Amino acid sequence: MRIFFTILLLICIAGQMNMVEAQNSKMKTSEWRYEVPQAPQGYEKGIITLSGDNANLKGELQLSSGYTIKMNNISLKNDTLKAGVYFESEYVQLLLKMNEHTMRGTANTSLGILEVKARKVVNEKKR
Repeated sequence: MRIFFTILLLICIAGQMNMVEAQNSKMKTSEWRYEVPQAPQGYEKGIITLSGDNANLKGELQLSSGYTIKMNNISLKNDTLKAGVYFESEYVQLLLKMNEHTMRGTANTSLGILEVKARKVVNEKKR
Protein backbone atom coordinates (compact mmCIF):
# COMPACT_ATOMS: atom_id res chain seq x y z
CA MET A 1 0.00 0.00 0.00
CA ARG A 2 2.87 2.36 0.80
CA ILE A 3 4.43 1.77 -2.60
CA PHE A 4 1.10 2.59 -4.29
CA PHE A 5 0.85 5.98 -2.53
CA THR A 6 4.51 6.75 -3.26
CA ILE A 7 4.02 6.05 -6.98
CA LEU A 8 0.79 8.07 -7.00
CA LEU A 9 2.60 11.00 -5.33
CA LEU A 10 5.44 10.85 -7.89
CA ILE A 11 2.94 10.86 -10.76
CA CYS A 12 1.18 13.91 -9.30
CA ILE A 13 4.47 15.77 -8.85
CA ALA A 14 5.56 14.94 -12.41
CA GLY A 15 2.21 16.16 -13.74
CA GLN A 16 2.50 19.46 -11.84
CA MET A 17 6.05 20.02 -13.13
CA ASN A 18 4.86 19.42 -16.69
CA MET A 19 2.02 21.95 -16.26
CA VAL A 20 4.39 24.60 -14.87
CA GLU A 21 6.84 24.06 -17.74
CA ALA A 22 4.04 24.35 -20.31
CA GLN A 23 2.83 27.62 -18.77
CA ASN A 24 6.31 29.18 -18.76
CA SER A 25 6.97 28.26 -22.39
CA LYS A 26 3.86 30.08 -23.65
CA MET A 27 4.62 33.12 -25.75
CA LYS A 28 3.37 36.40 -24.33
CA THR A 29 2.90 39.27 -26.74
CA SER A 30 2.61 42.95 -25.95
CA GLU A 31 2.33 45.98 -28.20
CA TRP A 32 3.54 49.46 -27.34
CA ARG A 33 2.75 52.64 -29.32
CA TYR A 34 5.98 54.66 -29.29
CA GLU A 35 6.88 58.28 -30.06
CA VAL A 36 10.28 59.85 -30.66
CA PRO A 37 9.49 63.50 -31.51
CA GLN A 38 13.08 64.39 -32.50
CA ALA A 39 13.48 61.45 -34.90
CA PRO A 40 13.52 61.97 -38.69
CA GLN A 41 10.19 61.96 -40.49
CA GLY A 42 8.78 58.46 -40.84
CA TYR A 43 10.60 57.14 -37.78
CA GLU A 44 8.99 59.30 -35.09
CA LYS A 45 5.95 57.05 -34.42
CA GLY A 46 5.12 53.38 -34.60
CA ILE A 47 4.52 50.20 -32.65
CA ILE A 48 6.97 48.05 -30.70
CA THR A 49 5.90 44.41 -30.47
CA LEU A 50 7.53 42.17 -27.87
CA SER A 51 6.95 38.44 -27.56
CA GLY A 52 8.39 35.55 -25.61
CA ASP A 53 9.58 35.27 -22.05
CA ASN A 54 12.56 36.88 -20.33
CA ALA A 55 14.93 34.15 -21.49
CA ASN A 56 13.89 34.30 -25.14
CA LEU A 57 12.60 37.76 -26.04
CA LYS A 58 11.82 38.71 -29.62
CA GLY A 59 10.77 42.10 -30.86
CA GLU A 60 10.07 44.25 -33.86
CA LEU A 61 9.29 47.85 -34.68
CA GLN A 62 6.53 48.75 -37.07
CA LEU A 63 6.99 52.26 -38.43
CA SER A 64 4.03 54.53 -39.19
CA SER A 65 4.56 53.70 -42.88
CA GLY A 66 3.90 50.02 -42.11
CA TYR A 67 7.52 48.91 -42.63
CA THR A 68 8.66 46.37 -40.00
CA ILE A 69 12.18 46.14 -38.55
CA LYS A 70 13.39 43.28 -36.33
CA MET A 71 15.00 44.13 -33.00
CA ASN A 72 18.10 42.29 -31.83
CA ASN A 73 20.18 41.85 -28.66
CA ILE A 74 17.01 42.15 -26.58
CA SER A 75 17.26 41.76 -22.82
CA LEU A 76 14.89 42.51 -19.97
CA LYS A 77 16.34 42.76 -16.49
CA ASN A 78 14.11 43.93 -13.68
CA ASP A 79 12.23 46.77 -15.39
CA THR A 80 14.89 47.74 -17.97
CA LEU A 81 14.59 46.75 -21.62
CA LYS A 82 17.75 46.92 -23.75
CA ALA A 83 17.65 46.30 -27.48
CA GLY A 84 19.24 47.25 -30.77
CA VAL A 85 17.68 48.10 -34.11
CA TYR A 86 19.17 48.71 -37.56
CA PHE A 87 17.49 51.68 -39.24
CA GLU A 88 18.74 51.53 -42.82
CA SER A 89 22.52 51.23 -42.14
CA GLU A 90 22.57 52.79 -38.67
CA TYR A 91 22.55 50.75 -35.45
CA VAL A 92 20.39 52.36 -32.75
CA GLN A 93 20.56 51.25 -29.12
CA LEU A 94 17.40 51.44 -27.04
CA LEU A 95 17.34 51.66 -23.24
CA LEU A 96 13.82 51.76 -21.83
CA LYS A 97 12.39 51.59 -18.30
CA MET A 98 9.12 49.70 -18.28
CA ASN A 99 6.16 49.59 -15.98
CA GLU A 100 2.75 48.04 -16.47
CA HIS A 101 1.42 50.63 -18.95
CA THR A 102 4.33 52.82 -20.11
CA MET A 103 7.94 52.77 -21.26
CA ARG A 104 10.31 55.74 -21.13
CA GLY A 105 13.93 55.93 -22.10
CA THR A 106 16.43 56.80 -24.78
CA ALA A 107 17.55 55.87 -28.26
CA ASN A 108 21.28 56.34 -28.85
CA THR A 109 21.65 57.46 -32.51
CA SER A 110 24.07 59.35 -34.71
CA LEU A 111 21.80 62.39 -34.18
CA GLY A 112 22.46 62.11 -30.44
CA ILE A 113 20.42 60.67 -27.62
CA LEU A 114 16.70 60.92 -28.37
CA GLU A 115 13.87 60.58 -25.85
CA VAL A 116 11.50 57.63 -26.36
CA LYS A 117 8.02 57.34 -24.85
CA ALA A 118 5.64 54.42 -25.30
CA ARG A 119 2.21 53.39 -24.05
CA LYS A 120 0.91 49.85 -23.96
CA VAL A 121 -1.76 49.09 -26.55
CA VAL A 122 -4.77 47.64 -24.76
CA ASN A 123 -7.05 45.49 -26.89
CA GLU A 124 -10.67 45.61 -25.81
CA LYS A 125 -12.24 42.18 -25.46
CA LYS A 126 -15.30 41.57 -27.57
CA ARG A 127 -18.40 40.69 -25.59
